Parts: sequence; C-alpha cells; structure tokens
Amino acid sequence: MHRRLPVNSRPWSDASLAADAALPSPALPALPAASVVAARPKRKHLGQIDLIRALTVIGVLSVHSTYFTNALNSVGAGAAIMLLHYTREAFLFITGFVLFYTYGSDPIRLRPFWRRRFQLIGIPYVGWSVVYTCVHVHPSWIGIGVFVHTLLLNLLLGRAWYHLYYLLITMQVYLLFPLFQRLVVITRPYHRWLFTASFGLEVVMMTVYQYHLPTTGFFGTLLRYRTIAFFTYQFYLLAGALAATHLSWLNAWLAHRRRQIGLAWGATLLAALAWYLTAHAVYGQSVFTAEAVFQPIMVPYCLFTILGLYAVGMRWAGSAHKGLVSRLIASVSRHSFGIYLVHPLILYVILNRFGAEIMTWWPGVRTLFVIAATLVVSYGVVWAISSTPVSLYLLGRPQDANPPWVGGDASDARLSPREASG
Repeated sequence: MHRRLPVNSRPWSDASLAADAALPSPALPALPAASVVAARPKRKHLGQIDLIRALTVIGVLSVHSTYFTNALNSVGAGAAIMLLHYTREAFLFITGFVLFYTYGSDPIRLRPFWRRRFQLIGIPYVGWSVVYTCVHVHPSWIGIGVFVHTLLLNLLLGRAWYHLYYLLITMQVYLLFPLFQRLVVITRPYHRWLFTASFGLEVVMMTVYQYHLPTTGFFGTLLRYRTIAFFTYQFYLLAGALAATHLSWLNAWLAHRRRQIGLAWGATLLAALAWYLTAHAVYGQSVFTAEAVFQPIMVPYCLFTILGLYAVGMRWAGSAHKGLVSRLIASVSRHSFGIYLVHPLILYVILNRFGAEIMTWWPGVRTLFVIAATLVVSYGVVWAISSTPVSLYLLGRPQDANPPWVGGDASDARLSPREASG
C-alpha cells in the first residue's frame, strides 16, 4: 500500500495537527573574549551558509518525495526519512545564526525590524495559505463562510499545507528576537553552560514528546501544538545564535576537527539507525512512529549533521575553483524560501498527474526521479516568479531576473538578514 497524495495529506502526524551530542564541555576550548562578531557595518558573505541552505531545502524536497512515493510500511524509506529529518533543525539553526550575524548585540529599532521581517515572511505566508486552501477547499465547492472560516483556521495554525507551520515558527522567532538577543548578550560569560543546558532540555522535551505524552494542563497544550511552537526547537535557535556570536572561534575550531566531526556524525547516524530499527523490530512501533522527528536520538544526530554541513561548507566556500555548479548552489540557496513554499504544490501536481505510471517503477528510481523533477520544476517556477514584480509578495524577495548561468555571483553581496525557510 503506497502513500497516496490527497491534497490535505501531511507527511507527519501530530495529534490533531499536521507535523511532521552536544559537544562535551571538556572538549571545548575556552572561548576567547574577541570571538564575538565584529561590529558592523559590513559583513562578509558566508558561502558555507549558502551550501547548508541549498542542501537543506533539497533535503526537505527529499523527505516529502520519499514519503509520498513509497509504501507506508517500507523500512528502507522510513530510515531515509528519519535521516533526512535534520532539515527543520538546520533551517532553525540558520535562522538563529543569520539574525545574530546580522545584528549581534547591536540595539534594534523594534518597529522597523518587525515591519520588515513580517512583511517579508507574513505576506508570502498569507498568499500561499490562500493558494493551498483554495486547492483543497475550493470556494465553489462549499459556502463562502465555511471557506473563510477554514482559511482563518489555516492561517492561525499553519494548516493550509503540511509545510507552512515553519513560517509560523519563524514569525514567533522574529517577534521574540529582542528578548532572545538580550538573553544571549547577558549570559555571554556562561555560553558554554547555556549551550549544555539547552541541549539537555531539548533531549528531555523530545523524550516527553515521543514517549511520555501528557494530555492535560500546560504540557498537554504544548504537546498538541508542539510542531508550531518555537520553544520546541529552542536548542537549534540558540546553537545558531552562539555560532554567529563566536564565529571566529567556531571557524578555527572546526577547521582543526573535521575528522572528529565526521566520525561523530557517522556515530550518531548509526545510532539513529539502530534506534529506528530497534523501535520498529524489537518494540513493534510502526515505521511511521519509528521514523518520527521528535526522538531524543535526533538531537545529537541533527547537531553533528549541522556541524558537518557547516564544515563542508567552509571548505567549499574557500575553494578557488568555482563554476556553474557553485553558481547553481548559490542560486538554489538564494531562492530556497520560494522553493520551500512552492514545492508541495509541484509535488502534488506531479504525483496526481503522473503518479499511476511513476508508481510502477522500482522504488529507488521513482523516488530519485520525483525528487529531481520536483526540484527542477520548483526552481523554474520560483525563478520565473522572481523575475516579476510579484516576487516580493509571493517569495519574500525583490524582483531579480538574473539567472545563475549568465555569470557573476547569484548570491547576495552580503548575507541577507532574511533567512530562508525549510
């Protein structure tokens, strides 16, 4: 039995909602006092963030494509989905990183900050919520009152489609960023302990979410809405903020520990696979439950996946030989927010138009084909939209008609204060 793709289906269940190792203190050298990001006004563009962003949005596409092109009980597909579940955590790391790389400890003018951020992400959120609500609840099929009620509920809870919850999380981060910034600044002498405590809290929360689910009171409410609550992902936001705050130290530390990071990533990957197989084969959990993103083992696995991607990104960014592939990576990164927004619609069209034939192919072939087709078509659609005046309203970016193959750098001159989603 294959996963069908009805318009309101979602790759992760979350009760009534759609959803989906820390570095030991002794291993961390003392943080130098000068490791805080240098004062502005101009910041160097960070190519490693381009690579992380591009690979992560491709990971998002891969999760959804794998989910909808394989059987519900496919152990192999479940393992792939679990290992690809680093994506939301990586994007939240980027969110914290970019905000602190851009602002650091500088005072923020709240009104301009909120107005700009909510315009860039809020308008596309509303626009695509309307689009996706119309796809599966067409106004002509039901009364207009029911449609408006459904749309408002979708806007409130990010339910218009299974990926829009992330924009709600990002808007929460923007709303609370001044307080978050203050916390990071005043706790600077204790960042090592803050990092460790945040990691521990994340593990505890994932354990509660996955295995000991409260049903009443505050924790019951948090559980019900855990997918759209920024607090669920607090560790990754903080890790990104601390990475940007101590950027020079982080770069130097990773440059001398690539092998150790690679080994740690491999160890956590194997541990995650062992966890998944044990949960399914020994404890009888369904593939769907065993592959879920809210598991304690995912915290160290996601951490070292992000660190590994960052280390690879540093090496890639420092390479002197860059050509079309590099420009494409930079362009995918630049348009990753738009790709994230549009790709479920493209995937829906592909599978509902050609799904009957595609599903007769060998599982590995059809999965890779759908991933590639969804990425290519989504990128094309986003690039086409980005060359029109409506780009700002649908993609959160100003109009930009330069394709990546014409030469020059497709990325921004410096890291944009608006990070992409995922």
